[in-house]
Amino acid sequence: MDTGATNHVTADQGTLRSVFNTRAYPPVKVGNGSYAPVTNLGNGSIPSQSRALSLQNVLVCPSIIKNLISVRRFSIDNKCSVEFDPCGFVVKDLKTRTPLLQCDSPGPLYAVTPSIKPPPSPQALITSSTNGVVWHRRLGHPGNTVLQSLASYGFLSFNKTDMTTLCHACQTGKNVRLPFTSSSSIITKPFEIVHSDIWTSPVSSFGGIKFYVIFVDQFSNYVWAYPLRRKSENFSKYLHFSALVRNQFRCSIKSFQCDNGGEYNNRLFLSHLAAEGTQIRFSCPYTSQQNGRAERMLLTINNLIRAILFQAHMKPEFWVEALHTAVHILNLLPSSSISNEIPFTKLFSKPASYDHLRVFGCLCYPNLFPQSQHKLAPRSTACVFLGYPTDHGGYRCLDLVTKKIIFSRHVRFDENLFPFQSAIVSSSPVVSPIIDVPPSIPRTDLIPVPETPPPPPLEATPPPPPTPPPPPPLPKHSMAAKDPYWNGAMSEEYSSLIKARTHKFNANGELTRHKARLCANGRSQKLGVDCDETFSPVVKPATVRTVLHVAVAKDWPLHQLDVKNAFLNSDLEEIVYMHQPPGFVDPTKPDHVCLLRRSLYGLKQAPRAWNNRFALFAKTIGFTQSVSDPSLFIYNHGIWLCIFSIVHYRV
Repeated sequence: MDTGATNHVTADQGTLRSVFNTRAYPPVKVGNGSYAPVTNLGNGSIPSQSRALSLQNVLVCPSIIKNLISVRRFSIDNKCSVEFDPCGFVVKDLKTRTPLLQCDSPGPLYAVTPSIKPPPSPQALITSSTNGVVWHRRLGHPGNTVLQSLASYGFLSFNKTDMTTLCHACQTGKNVRLPFTSSSSIITKPFEIVHSDIWTSPVSSFGGIKFYVIFVDQFSNYVWAYPLRRKSENFSKYLHFSALVRNQFRCSIKSFQCDNGGEYNNRLFLSHLAAEGTQIRFSCPYTSQQNGRAERMLLTINNLIRAILFQAHMKPEFWVEALHTAVHILNLLPSSSISNEIPFTKLFSKPASYDHLRVFGCLCYPNLFPQSQHKLAPRSTACVFLGYPTDHGGYRCLDLVTKKIIFSRHVRFDENLFPFQSAIVSSSPVVSPIIDVPPSIPRTDLIPVPETPPPPPLEATPPPPPTPPPPPPLPKHSMAAKDPYWNGAMSEEYSSLIKARTHKFNANGELTRHKARLCANGRSQKLGVDCDETFSPVVKPATVRTVLHVAVAKDWPLHQLDVKNAFLNSDLEEIVYMHQPPGFVDPTKPDHVCLLRRSLYGLKQAPRAWNNRFALFAKTIGFTQSVSDPSLFIYNHGIWLCIFSIVHYRV
């Protein structure tokens, strides 16, 4: 035994069990500094009481004087330890510490002189050979490895074939889940397997969002996330994702992996997947490991959401904004699931860019020059950075004063300040308010009166032409409630909510009929709480001129229609509550509020809701919406041709 040798060395290859020729092995440096050539390489063994101790890759050097065994290689190959003392050495098993080989070395070297002793006679511990099943029951149903270890030590004796019997008591009382092996499937193309799962938030966002669903491409580990108000919206989000895959990547989803939840395992979802030829794979109940990729992605996303919200000191209600930011960041980070490649690069086959990234929740100043009311208005305002919008080429900023969302590309960031941590608004520059002079004050009041009156004009100035009398002022509620005519009109309006009117004048400017309209106070609405999208398309002036020109040139009849109570015919997507109108408070429920089931004048989303409702109805009766102008509709079937456009008037 040599503790300084790096390899086993022998001079006689006849002592080896197998020999294979090698001519590329370098010579061995011996103790006197010279080199001994290596002729062959082989494997051998040393007999012991329990098992043979192997000698791997033994170098054959005919010029060597003593055969050497490397203690390090010997210990590693046989999983044993070698203990030296003045009388010799002992080889022991690393795990059980059982002696495997003991050699007495009286000389100056530790020579290997194995001596095989006969096995000890049976002790009184075992009286007879007992069936292995009986020993399994006697010892409290241990595992097979425990019984085999006792048998190897000589304490038990039984037939090993008895241990193949399935123990029903163990299965009933000690049954555990089987281990999960790593997936061996190799994905070579995007969207061959898409993993999906839904997460429920303990806190609703400012917009009423409670859930979100993710879709993960196994090939690139790229993830898409869609917020949901209800789990039933999962199918519509999958349709959006499937259309995105089909249009942007020119491929289809081959296989879809998800859990066995009702939002996936339903007739509508399954019939669509069957029609698309997509194979669906459900995980077994209470076996989330079968949908492990989506589960781990949810864990990663939620960890990142919490981190960036805590960093910015923002409320949990901002978790939807943090979700979009987290997904955007994760798609740009190397992933261990794809050998530390970047999901964006692997999916789009182009390098990722990080120049646009900013710290979530930091202070920012978007440029407001085109939106400024006048030349002395502020060019920017203090905002909070809320992430990267997917439908705008810029940044999403929250105005700290108006609580409105601003999309802008021209944004300055202070990534070391977080407005929700300290009072940033108070420390920002204060702009003096600009007071608008009411139009009722004559402009001459703003000019100093001269000390001497001006000389009279040489010629008499003709009197100005008579102007028509202004219309009577619109009465307020306190005034109108005292008038029986106005009171009757308001009662008629409030009782039906579908007979809204405005003040009507005839051609001479005379009041012909008293009319009233119930309007909601849209100024108290908050974006993201009781209204989301408020934009409504307006017909382009060029479209109106073109339609009129074509109608005149072809001598087509022109008709102008007025849709009465237009905004009252549309449904609301948001949940909106309204105080009871003054003068019409229910005396039995004075503290109650009104839940709006349909749109109402004054709501910010009323024009958009009406436009969507009308466009949907026009398409059902055969009209086609123009791509260039969404307010233009065309009906062209056979000999019939009809063109109309929607014009909104704010009265």
